[in-house]
Amino acid sequence: MKKYTIQEKISHLEARATYGLKMADYAALHNINFSSFRCWSYQVKKA
Repeated sequence: MKKYTIQEKISHLEARATYGLKMADYAALHNINFSSFRCWSYQVKKA
C-alpha cells in the first residue's frame, strides 16, 4: 500500500472535485483504497 503525502492527498482531493466524480469512482480510477480516500479530507483539515 502506497503512503501518500499531505500534498498528494490535497492534489487528489482537488482533482476529484474538479472532475466531479464520486469518491468511489475516483478512488477506483486511480487505484486508491476507497476507505483511506474517504478519510483524507479529515486528515487534510487537521494538517
